[in-house]
Amino acid sequence: MQLLNLRRSVAIALGMAVIAQSAAAGKMYWTELGGGGAYARIKRANTDGTDVEVLVIPAGIPKGITVHAPTGKMYWTSGGDVWWANLDGSDAAPLVTDGIVSFDVRVSVEEERIYWLEYIQVGDVTHDYTRFWRGNLDGTDAEILFALDTGHIARALDIAYGQIYFTSNHGVQRVNPDGTGLEYIDAIDAVMDGIAVDSANGKVYWSIENQGEIYRANVDGTGAETIIIRRSAASVSGGETSPTATGQEASTPSTA
Repeated sequence: MQLLNLRRSVAIALGMAVIAQSAAAGKMYWTELGGGGAYARIKRANTDGTDVEVLVIPAGIPKGITVHAPTGKMYWTSGGDVWWANLDGSDAAPLVTDGIVSFDVRVSVEEERIYWLEYIQVGDVTHDYTRFWRGNLDGTDAEILFALDTGHIARALDIAYGQIYFTSNHGVQRVNPDGTGLEYIDAIDAVMDGIAVDSANGKVYWSIENQGEIYRANVDGTGAETIIIRRSAASVSGGETSPTATGQEASTPSTA
């Protein structure tokens, strides 16, 4: 899990949307954007960056992605929907529809359920807000857990220690699944982006949009530090990005 957490955050800082890893299969999966959203792909590669494959050319703009190795499924958000497909990209289909704008999605291995974020656009960011959803792995029994206050917009989430960890326009926070116990891990007045929790080592990682840096803290918020510093993300975004400079794409992708 530690490898997954760091690589996922790094990918976000470099301009990719999200990366997930299926340790059993030795693969990592990510959504990729370019050309102002005109180019969108869901890709897979070995964890060393070799054998890059385009699995799905998705409808809309994909954002969050997660995999569930035991059932051989991957999930991603696009537009207002949650999609799923086999890990090779086949049988891609919408799983939960009729949302407004869906951001991140994550599987809770302990619960065997999926969590995702829905962005509710009211008119402007001071009135917009986020709803937190949960459902079964097949999309049934989907329910709204709670909603944040207006002007509070969550961007990404992870599930650990029976709580939801998430980034928002107010910082890095955690909350119980019923919406109680909301607290800050790091309060920053910035648009936060990806987040991942390394539950084995008690660490949480996150990134800030367009900054190209990775931050880390203990899960209780202590010991916050910057662990990756690189040039501005703007200098590497806007085009196609692969895990390595030498990775070659293979296979014929499905179209969703």
